[in-house]
Amino acid sequence: MDEVKKLSIANFNITYGPDNDPMLTHFQDILYPAFCNEQKVRTSENASYFSDVELKLINSDYVLTGNLIRETHYRVRTIVVDNELVPSPSSVPTAPYSRFIIYLKSHRMILVKNEGHSPNLKSFQAVLRKVVERYIREVNRERDKADLPLFPSALINIVNMPLPDSIDETIKEFAKIKSINLRFFPLNNDIDPAPMLEYVRAAMNSVDSKTGNLTFNSPKSVNGISGLFRDSIGSGIASATVTGEKEDGTKVKITDNQLGSELQIPSAGNLSGDDDKRIADYCMKRNYLPEASEDNAALYGEALNILGAIVNKI
Repeated sequence: MDEVKKLSIANFNITYGPDNDPMLTHFQDILYPAFCNEQKVRTSENASYFSDVELKLINSDYVLTGNLIRETHYRVRTIVVDNELVPSPSSVPTAPYSRFIIYLKSHRMILVKNEGHSPNLKSFQAVLRKVVERYIREVNRERDKADLPLFPSALINIVNMPLPDSIDETIKEFAKIKSINLRFFPLNNDIDPAPMLEYVRAAMNSVDSKTGNLTFNSPKSVNGISGLFRDSIGSGIASATVTGEKEDGTKVKITDNQLGSELQIPSAGNLSGDDDKRIADYCMKRNYLPEASEDNAALYGEALNILGAIVNKI
């Protein structure tokens, strides 16, 4: 199997309402139906949507799987006829997609691109935010008419989790780092791994703020930067933006989705649900997926009956 596909690991972080209720508290009535109704998110160039969404067991863990499809067009300008370039404007429909596996116990996520132009984590987050927002708005319209309590809003942050080696390699590309900005958001029962990050989260709570930013200007310590990134974006508990320069003076600005190269998995042909267990086993064997926190494991245990009922009903 010589072909490889690009793979990313992310923190699938979702909280609801003013109390930042964790993802599983509204899995059955908000998140799962929003994923399943195949709403299309349209732009001028394409339409994106989730398809073939399925809740199932892999290695005794409930996971949510499916595809993120982007319907678009490939614009042809020229072709070769008798060894000559000939104008031949046309538009060819195409639908690149990515396969996702979301662990409901640890809320860690695997995204595998089926091809080079398949949607990435940033696209996944953008589509999911719009799909869930639209679903909540439409359902609340009917619940309001029936004088029922309204569903809370959802705060969605899908954060890339690069491996330590990838973080170090990315940092080496900078001759000079001008600034590092970390963006914090409510956590879905995760624990901040460093006192400084815990303090920032506590400060956000003290002023009742959903998000917060921490900026470091002109950092010099490579080891310090690596450690900061491992504790924050490496753990999926914050997103990052880094600005700086390369050796030739070229200005560079990257986000956490670009920090570290995408992983690779051997895979031939198009991805389908039949590949999910192989993908999961591949990631588990290489320790790409951290264990669930104690609080997440407890909440997952409370939700097992609901998750089992969804699967059995299907």
